Amino acid sequence: MRMPIQINMFVRPTQKYSLPPFPAELSRSLFFSMLKDSDIISKLHDIPNIRPYSLKPLFPFGNKKKTIKQGQWVVDESETLVLGIGVFDSEIEDDILRIIIDSIGEPIRVGKFLFNVDQIEVTKKGKFEEFFPEKLASLIGISFVTPTLFSGETNQALFPDPLRVFGNLLRMWNMFAEEDAKIDSNSFLDWVKEMVYVRHYALKTHEVPIKQAKIVGFKGRVAYVIRDPASEEAEQLIALLRFGIISNVGVKRTYGLGVIKPKDLTHKQPIKI
Repeated sequence: MRMPIQINMFVRPTQKYSLPPFPAELSRSLFFSMLKDSDIISKLHDIPNIRPYSLKPLFPFGNKKKTIKQGQWVVDESETLVLGIGVFDSEIEDDILRIIIDSIGEPIRVGKFLFNVDQIEVTKKGKFEEFFPEKLASLIGISFVTPTLFSGETNQALFPDPLRVFGNLLRMWNMFAEEDAKIDSNSFLDWVKEMVYVRHYALKTHEVPIKQAKIVGFKGRVAYVIRDPASEEAEQLIALLRFGIISNVGVKRTYGLGVIKPKDLTHKQPIKI
């Protein structure tokens, strides 16, 4: 049985540190330092095409604003930070969860940085089919919380076209979902092309350093109209969005890019896992 989970790991720095404002590589290094030399590391890299996990980079707990000084994020031992870890392959889920639980109360070192793991919070779905909604909407919104971009045929795409957003989520869903929950790609994407369009958007591009390169992605909000909200495909679309909260969307998901927060704009309420 496939069981997608979202793990929030609460950590505290052991002293005052200056961190990168967008700590993509630090967050990834923290995750792998916690895994140490376990067999799970090779499993994460041996799975072809789509990595079965995502990260939401370190951020202050409780929506506390970052303290930025001289271009660095300043934290100290009084602050709680959260690292989000999404896992959507049952073959590695138990191993990762066990290692994270064992790390509670233990220090984790990443280079010159040392963090203590205080606690974890787990949100779990028993099956992919549990993502299908009880309530449908004719207008949905997505907040792209961290820089997001998509692979194009000749270059990177910096606009959340419905086919790119939902096509990307669909590929991940169909790779990991149980057979009876898989979605027919051709019919769904044909429906998206005809029935989903952008109503309005407010986006800005942001540049972040990853692996000594500067990655440009967009952040902001987009509203999509669903012209056929009572259809089966509309249910599938919202299921994909709920899955996307765990998986992220676009490229570099394992570095914390593509974090989304979807919203049901018809009923004015968040779409949750």
